[in-house]
Amino acid sequence: MSKFVFIKTANDNAYMNTVSNFRGAVHSGDTAVDLYFASAVGGNFNIYDKIALVVTTQKEQEVMEYIGGA
Repeated sequence: MSKFVFIKTANDNAYMNTVSNFRGAVHSGDTAVDLYFASAVGGNFNIYDKIALVVTTQKEQEVMEYIGGA
């Protein structure tokens, strides 16, 4: 059975993909961490989904470590 990640940002705006499609995270700004997944709609391996997280300043590494440990 596959495990899934589910992210909901607002009413009528959510994302779900398999954990095995997680490709990594990038600290992309002072309060930003981007998560990358192989595309949820399939297709070419060069297609990816990017989920931008807004995090508390100076907590970017902590967020990435927590996600990595999950």
